Formats: sequence, structure tokens, C-alpha cells
Amino acid sequence: MRKFIILALLMVFCGACLGADIFVATSANGGDDANDGSSLTDQGGGVGPKLTIQAAYGIAINNDIIKIGDGVYNESTNATKYLLASATKDITFQSNSGVRTDVTYNAVAGQSYLVRLNNNTSTLTFKNMTFNGNASLDAVINNIKGGGVGGDFVIENCVINGNGSDCIRSSADAASTTGNITVSGSLLTTNSEDAVIYCRDMGNLMLTDSTLDLAYTGVLVLGDVGDIEITGNDFAGTSHKYMLLAENTVITSLGNVTFNDNVINAGAGIVVRQYAPHVIVKNNTITVNHATQAGYGIGLGEDDYFNDHPFEKVVCTGNTVEYTGADNSHSILIGSGCDGALVDSNKCTGGDYQMVVKAEDVTVIRNTLAGNRPLYLKGSANATAVNNTLYGTDNYALRWVIDAGEKPDFCNVYNNIMVSDGAAYVYQNDDNPEDMYQIILDYNCIYDTGAGKLAILRATEYDTIPALQGYWASIVDFVGTDNDSSSINEDPLFADPDNGDFTPQNKNLSTAGIGGGYIGAIQAGTETTTEISIMGPTVINILGPN
Repeated sequence: MRKFIILALLMVFCGACLGADIFVATSANGGDDANDGSSLTDQGGGVGPKLTIQAAYGIAINNDIIKIGDGVYNESTNATKYLLASATKDITFQSNSGVRTDVTYNAVAGQSYLVRLNNNTSTLTFKNMTFNGNASLDAVINNIKGGGVGGDFVIENCVINGNGSDCIRSSADAASTTGNITVSGSLLTTNSEDAVIYCRDMGNLMLTDSTLDLAYTGVLVLGDVGDIEITGNDFAGTSHKYMLLAENTVITSLGNVTFNDNVINAGAGIVVRQYAPHVIVKNNTITVNHATQAGYGIGLGEDDYFNDHPFEKVVCTGNTVEYTGADNSHSILIGSGCDGALVDSNKCTGGDYQMVVKAEDVTVIRNTLAGNRPLYLKGSANATAVNNTLYGTDNYALRWVIDAGEKPDFCNVYNNIMVSDGAAYVYQNDDNPEDMYQIILDYNCIYDTGAGKLAILRATEYDTIPALQGYWASIVDFVGTDNDSSSINEDPLFADPDNGDFTPQNKNLSTAGIGGGYIGAIQAGTETTTEISIMGPTVINILGPN
């Protein structure tokens, strides 16, 4: 008997954990807020579906599931005219059919929100629904907290149309934070100067496998926010603002930022200008089309704020950035605060600057950069550039500038292909030759397609390898090495540079690198291992494609 009692109690307990189903239907399908919500069809005698989503929420208890029948819901009979979730209970809202276009939830004119999670720690989950906002709203779905820690939103396979408002907003006052936002498999759209997702002083954001069609900012992050993971999404639209903009307005911080495997086809890419321990930007395809506004495909760091708050780890790898834009546009910027960054196996074409590095101790390796100014080391101390293919169409292939008074310990430029119709590489600093840092520049293929200028060193042009060797030999006591002693001046014979294929056809390049290794960015199918000892604190292992 005791076993049966225990089993019965467990069944009751588990049933309470799973929650009950509460049904909602339109008035045409028998919905009435006087009903008990126990059935999707009207059974008579008060047994049947609720009419409004708010009424169903009102009778729900923790872990209940509100199942909504097919139709359009305006909530005009709801006293608040929107879903106000003010009780502490975890509730799931979903279309009964499982098809997101079968249930449409429309905002009523004159309201501030369509859904509001108000000052509690609940988790609200929405599945397989369509939400339509309007220009009177602050946001379609809003999480607001006036003290303490707020609740969470989970949004799965939904459509949210801002129609003049933010799609999702989570914000809190200075003494509090809201909870987490998780969005997956959804379509989020805006057609005005609003963010698709607005995050301020909240927990974590996870945005995966969704489509964002926007006219302005994609994800706007301000204040103290937890971890941000944006993976496997498709960003598109007419926007000229950033798909991810993490901007510091005061001294605040983020958790870790991950932006991986996304596709962007819009007027701007991503920018992270707010402190975060780790920033990982990996395997994204970014096409930026903006004829008048200079900006970034990927912009990390850069603000004076980072002088005292640098990132702890930055990895930018495997990204493809095609930029059609104005002067001073940057496909990739590794700015202040990104010291020690790894910039690996990216491909950048178009735009004005393909890659600009301002941080210190940055490793730039296996990248293919083609455009006006492929690689610009702008005051970047202790940089390493190895096995890159740099194709300058209008200016230099590689340029590095050191500010007056700067004396970095080392700079390594090895095994690169540097081709330009201006000069393969350009070096300038504002001090005397004896102040040049210890640069190791060798085993490169340097080639000029124009007037034959292989390099410009401190405003003097050099058009042959022997001339370069002579210059470096003349200051060997200061530099510490005789550079370009093993560099070659040959056309790499790219397969089809006009269409983005920079595979070198010149067989001499395959044995031109250190130890007779390969040269230039790793091409598909290459399985070469080369170890390069540098003057800095590390050893770089080049292991083939990853």
C-alpha cells in the first residue's frame, strides 16, 4: 500500500512539474474569457477556450503551457491591451498547430508594448507565433526591471515584425538587471531606426539560427551585459548601421562575446567597442554595401577606453569580408585593446583598407587581403605577419608606421606574398634610422605590377632586391639582421585575381619560404608544416588549413 501511495504522490508531483494546457481561441472559434480554458473547442457550460492571451496567463500557474488556436489576436478586449506578465511563474505560449504563421498577435495602437515581463524573475517562452508591432511601441517584446534581477525570455521559431519599434528590448535601471534572452530559429524584422534586439543591463543573450531583416541596428548592446553568443544567423536588409554594436557609454563591461558562422549582407558589419574578457569572431561571411559611409566589416577595439580596459583574448579567424564602400572604410580593424590578438585565415576584398592593426603583439597569419591597402600596421608594436597573401590594387601591399618615440622589441614579416602597383611594402617612422626597431623581414615574394617600386623605406624608393639588401645592410647594427637576403622578386601568377582566386601558379614560390617551405596564405589542400622562430616571446607553428 505504501508503494502505491508513493507512486501516486510522484505522479501528482510530476504532473505539477509538467504543467497543464490552457487553450485560447478567437471569438469565431468559441473563445470567451468566461470559459475555463480547458479545451480548444467550446463545450458549453463554461468549458472551452479563453478569448485573450492575457486571460489565459491570468489563470496559469507555474510551468503551464498556453496553446493558442489559429487566428489573429488583437487583445482589444484586454484591459491592459497587451500581455502583462507581472506574476512570478514560468509560462510557455505557443501555437496549437506548431506553425508560426497560424497565430498572429497584433499590437493595439497607443500601447508601449505587445508583451511586457514586468519586475519579476519568471521565464516566458514563446514558440511558433507571429508578433506584429507598430510605431507607437517602444518594443514588441519587452523585459523591464526596476530593482534586483529580472526574468528571462525564450523565443523559438517565431516571427517578430517591429513595424516601427524594437523587436525585443531588455533594459533596467542603474540598480538592477534584467534576465537572459534566448532567440532561435526566428525571423526578426524592422523598417525604421530601431534595433532588432536592444540589450542594456541584462543577463546573457543567445541568438542562433535566425534571420534578421532590418533597416537600422541589428543587436545594440549598452551597459553591463552578460555573455553574448550570436551564431548561425542571416543578417540582411537596407541597414547602414551595425549588425552587432557593443558601444561603451560609461565604464561598463560585457561577458564573453562570440560571433560565429553568421552571414551579413547589409550596409555595415559588427563593432565591439566595449570591454569583454574574450571576443571570438569566427567563420562569418560579411558583405558590406555602402557607397557613402565609412565603417567596418569587423571592428574590434579602437576607443581610448581600451587604454585601461583591454580585451583579455581576441580571435578573428576564418572570416570572409567583401566591402564596397566609401573612403576610409575598413574590412577588419584590430584596434586598441586587442593586444595579443590572433588574426588568422581571413579573406578581405574591396573597400579602402582591408586590414588595419593598431594593437600590440598581434599575430596576422594566413590571411588573403586584396584591395587598395591590404595590410596596414598602424603603430602596431611587436607585430607578426606570416604567410599572408597581400594584393594591393591601388597603393601598397603592406605598410607599417611607428610613431615617434616608439621602439618596439621586434616585428616579424615572413613568408608573405606582397604584390602591388604602388609598392610592395612601405615603412616609415618619425625617428632616426638608429631608432628603427628590430624588424625581421625576409623570405617574402615582393613584386610590383606598376613602375617597379618594390619598397619605400623612410621615403626612399627601392626597385630591386639587391638595393633593398644594401639598405638593410647599411643599418644592420641598428636593426639586428640583414633583411630580404632570401626574399624574391617574382610575379606569383595568381590564378584569377579578378575573381578572388589568389592561388599562386608560380612554382618557385612553393620552395621560397623558410626552410624551403610554402609561401603566402595557405591554399585549400595544402598540408605543409613549418615552424618559425621569431625574435618575440613565442614560436609560431603553421600547420596547414584549419
